[in-house]
Amino acid sequence: MGRIIGFVDFPQAWEGPAVLEFTLVSLHTKTARYQSELEQRTFDLYAPLFILPNPGTPPQHLLVALGKAPGTLRTISFLGEAKPLRIAPHIGEFELDREMANSKRYCLLHEGQKYYLYIPNEVFAKDDPPARVFLQVAVPGEQPS
Repeated sequence: MGRIIGFVDFPQAWEGPAVLEFTLVSLHTKTARYQSELEQRTFDLYAPLFILPNPGTPPQHLLVALGKAPGTLRTISFLGEAKPLRIAPHIGEFELDREMANSKRYCLLHEGQKYYLYIPNEVFAKDDPPARVFLQVAVPGEQPS
């Protein structure tokens, strides 16, 4: 049998979404710390207060969807500038900042402050991490507004 031409095994890029329930651990000046138990690790989420449904009083439980950010990352032109990260009520986009031993670190710059999102490798399984991810939050049992 001859060689198969045209089929290449490219690494699969992770798309998500991963939906996890988090529990409030502590409140900080600009973030709220939440935790969720994965199969092998604990996922620590320092959620920026401006993304939460009610920033003044963070909910005890938070439903979080993580996925590959939709759309292109750069403008179409000769120089192709990077598109800004999108921030809206209950959602934020984070850009891949650094690959670490047990997680991937994503960063969001908002009003001069950097917010980091450490996603455990377990979430991505064997897939390649995307260049940008979205983080969308909701309170379990509440209807989105």
